[in-house]
Amino acid sequence: MPPTSLAVVGHSYVRHMRDYVLGRPEWHNMDIPRAVANVSWVCAGGASVIPDIPHRSAYLMLPQLQSLAPDVVFIHLGENDLATLTGPALVAAIRAFINAVINSCHPRFIVVSQLTLFQCNNHLANRVRYVNAQLRHGCASFVGGTRVVYWKHRIGIWGPDRHHMYAGDGVHLSRTGLVRYCHSVRRALIRMTNQL
Repeated sequence: MPPTSLAVVGHSYVRHMRDYVLGRPEWHNMDIPRAVANVSWVCAGGASVIPDIPHRSAYLMLPQLQSLAPDVVFIHLGENDLATLTGPALVAAIRAFINAVINSCHPRFIVVSQLTLFQCNNHLANRVRYVNAQLRHGCASFVGGTRVVYWKHRIGIWGPDRHHMYAGDGVHLSRTGLVRYCHSVRRALIRMTNQL
């Protein structure tokens, strides 16, 4: 049986995770044996789920993603659109992107990451909660051959003491946050691989 093809898609969080993982030989391939699965990265800083944003639209990643023919796709997008879109519009945009991935790649699983609450976006906390609740409840409504699963990171990015999880810019993860994020994404990928 060939190794499972895993793709991690997203904005700067995914790009930083990729750079962290590729810079550590023990973590190459997310510390998943290559006989079991191969991890690919499709990411761009500032990526947006809005289709017509020049140079930043996540839809620009679809050809690369399609060429990988992934069995499992982990998607972390949406935070860059929080200030632009209302909660319902952001949920609709994320769902539309998920549908585009399904239609272009036909993966067996899509894992949709919860949105994180950047420290600089504290004023948007209710919007983030709304989007996450809608994603969590809406993942089961996708039909066809792809199963869509919501993934909640249990790494301390929501609590009142979460300041140490974020870098000084209030947006990106600190070293501690990044390491915990890597472990969370790895757990999601392994769980989905084990279900194939």
